[in-house]
Amino acid sequence: MTRTVRRLLILCLVAACTSAVPARAAGSDFRGLLPRYLQSIALVLTDSGTGTAFAVEATPSGTLLITSSHVVEGAHGVRLRIGESEPVEARVVADDPEVDLALLEVTGLSLPTLPLAQTDPGVGTDVAVVGYPLADRLQSVGMGAQPSLSKGVLSAIRQKEGGSVLQVDVPVNPGNSGGPAFDWETGEVIGVVVARLRDASDINFLVGTTSIHTFLAERPAPAPIQTLDSGSIRDLLDQSGIPYEINEQGNFKIVRKFENERTQLVLIYGRVWDYQGIKIRELWAPAFRLGGDLPADLANRLLQMSQVAKIGGWQVIEVGQDRLVTYAIKVVDRMTVDELRKWIDYVASYADTMEREVTGKDDY
Repeated sequence: MTRTVRRLLILCLVAACTSAVPARAAGSDFRGLLPRYLQSIALVLTDSGTGTAFAVEATPSGTLLITSSHVVEGAHGVRLRIGESEPVEARVVADDPEVDLALLEVTGLSLPTLPLAQTDPGVGTDVAVVGYPLADRLQSVGMGAQPSLSKGVLSAIRQKEGGSVLQVDVPVNPGNSGGPAFDWETGEVIGVVVARLRDASDINFLVGTTSIHTFLAERPAPAPIQTLDSGSIRDLLDQSGIPYEINEQGNFKIVRKFENERTQLVLIYGRVWDYQGIKIRELWAPAFRLGGDLPADLANRLLQMSQVAKIGGWQVIEVGQDRLVTYAIKVVDRMTVDELRKWIDYVASYADTMEREVTGKDDY
């Protein structure tokens, strides 16, 4: 049997066996479905970051949810949170890094499943994406991690081995990965958010329905997870005696206290980035909020400071209509306790100095 015929048979079987929440009646508005759909869309919490997942199948003991493979890559624990409920444990039961899809299972929790389209929609279709963008950063500044809705159009359909990739202009950010993309007209899921081009505007990608159905039918087994090494950040923080908390996203939250009684929040990402075998970790600290655009004189000041600093730099994070100015550095993950202390002090001092200069307050 050829690969093409086998995939067609798989799709037919999935179409016959999958039972999902029916799409809305013709003429109704997608926004009317959103409250019900949100019951099926979860915030994914791992020790290395956040993402989004959505329910696709009921099981005798719980529910199966789809997310992106890279969201749970290397994770030593996965939890899901829906709405304001407490996070629940989930396990990875299938994983395909090449397609960038993973299947999660939660037991003891029955969620309504979302309707999956059987074919890709046409170019020009209105598309809605629902997910949890920048959940960790929003929570770090006191904002809740509610799901958000973005809308755009299907720009192109790209073909690759094993299925289709949909190009959309819907705004997405870190945390949207693994979330569902809907056909605005039918209310059906047409893709899973997997990637965005950082150096381009409004060019983002979804795994298409062909790949989703094939993945659900084949369910490749996940690779075993490697254990943490003894030089992990948690080990170093424990050795240093520096007080810390681990937030829901698995990031390390530290409050640096200065002799002048000021304090500064510092966050260390639980996730590490791999560059040709070199593991890089990011530390960052919020300085202040902007009520609108960054004034030109302040932007020049931050740029000059970044040039002098060499190691790190200032960045502006979009938070709704506001902008949060933060100072961040990226360092090699392997370090000593003394080096970790110095990096924390370095980031905290830069952020606190700017906060004091710009606002005169001590909000962070």
